[in-house]
Amino acid sequence: MSHIFISYAHKERAVVEALYKPLARVYQNVWFDRELTGGDVWWERIVKQIQDSDIFLIVLSDLWIRSDWSKREYDEAVLLGKKLLPIRIEDIKLPQFLDKLQYVDVLNGELNANNLPELYASINRISDEISDGRLREQQRLREEQEQQIREQAALRGRTNRLRAVAILAIFALAGVGIILGLTQSPQFQGTIAYISRPRDGVNQEVRLLEGGLSGLVRNILQRGPIRFSNVKASPNSKIAMSPDGKRIAFASQIQDNQNQGINLNIYIFTIADNSVKQLTVNKGDNVNPTWSPDGTQIAFASNRDGNWEIYRMNVDGTGLVNLTNKADSDDNFPAWSPRDGSYIAFVTNRDGNLEIYRMNTEGGNLKNLTHDSHDDDMPAWSPDGKQIAFESNRLSQDSTPLGDDLGTSAVNPCTTANHDIGITDFDGNSIAWPVQSLNSDDRSPAWSPDGQHIVFSSNRRNGNDLYITPINTGFNEDAAVLLTQDQLEDDSYPVWQA
Repeated sequence: MSHIFISYAHKERAVVEALYKPLARVYQNVWFDRELTGGDVWWERIVKQIQDSDIFLIVLSDLWIRSDWSKREYDEAVLLGKKLLPIRIEDIKLPQFLDKLQYVDVLNGELNANNLPELYASINRISDEISDGRLREQQRLREEQEQQIREQAALRGRTNRLRAVAILAIFALAGVGIILGLTQSPQFQGTIAYISRPRDGVNQEVRLLEGGLSGLVRNILQRGPIRFSNVKASPNSKIAMSPDGKRIAFASQIQDNQNQGINLNIYIFTIADNSVKQLTVNKGDNVNPTWSPDGTQIAFASNRDGNWEIYRMNVDGTGLVNLTNKADSDDNFPAWSPRDGSYIAFVTNRDGNLEIYRMNTEGGNLKNLTHDSHDDDMPAWSPDGKQIAFESNRLSQDSTPLGDDLGTSAVNPCTTANHDIGITDFDGNSIAWPVQSLNSDDRSPAWSPDGQHIVFSSNRRNGNDLYITPINTGFNEDAAVLLTQDQLEDDSYPVWQA
């Protein structure tokens, strides 16, 4: 049974009282504000009754039309979508906002045998419309619910099928991984960045090899390494990845098209947004960057003062300090120690040949770590800071000093055969040779994040490729695993990050 709300002008209370009685006898829920007084609480009660009602019955008179409170009640009923039924108690023209509605005449508020049945019939008609609408809405909701049940059942079916396919794919992927693991050991984890240069000498770029599951997927899909073609890193300088793996420092003389062919400068490439920022500006050549462990500073080599020196600067290019400051020698290839960052290893010819030295980050406490008449080059710290890998020609039967224009072997990683990879301890007391080959150059070593393997560049297959080898294999040349194998490109200066 419909709930009826009666809206009226208060001066016509007697008319409403007379109207209420016959309506209340037939309809259980008939309400008007006979007990309320003004104020916020009164209006809240009015709004609540309008919300609960189905039919908004208007006792239409000139007073009702001119009443602000009646208009507020009407606006609330329209806003809530209530059914409207005007009862005209005066012979007046319906206002424009009601003139499309059917109405019942109860002139002078007098109910009689003619108008009372008409009023009941109007209320019943509206009640039936409301009931039919509710039935249709219930039917619609039932149909929607049934459709949702069917869709959920279909989704479960698809999900089960996809789950089965996924399980099969996982087993297949695991099988491929096992096969790859059996055919390629050690397992490659982390990422390896390096410089790749076509044999024609142009369009060199930085590339990134992914290990672990990401690398496995890329290998299966035959996508190859990630290529940063906008990073025009010079093959005459090593690159360095920041400790968090998000940025790469490199040297270039063609990165800025407006300054091509002037000098090698240090840049930082941010992987996330593919942006490049220049740190040094055309003061000699600036090469071979290395990051401090906290990622706030970069050490590098520069010949801006006439000879090669090791400098240190902040990552924004400020705070430049000359650490070696020795005019009668060339110092190059700095490598910042990991963990506490207390030391920088570097290459110097101050003893007549290339040696690996160690100094603190202010340039003091120098110590020669290699002490040999042959050339030792390209130092790389182990992750725990207890060992240094380096390249050397001391095992070659015919070793020739490089003496190139950068003061070390910076111009081409493979100009002189035969170089091998050695490892010395923190103080240079002992040396092991995990990588050597009689007829090739093995150069540019970098440690794996767990300190168990070394990646290096070698010309064992004529062109320069990258290899990985465990550090405990001694002279077992076959332990090295080939990573890159493009015969038309040279790959050099790898860095390995977790």
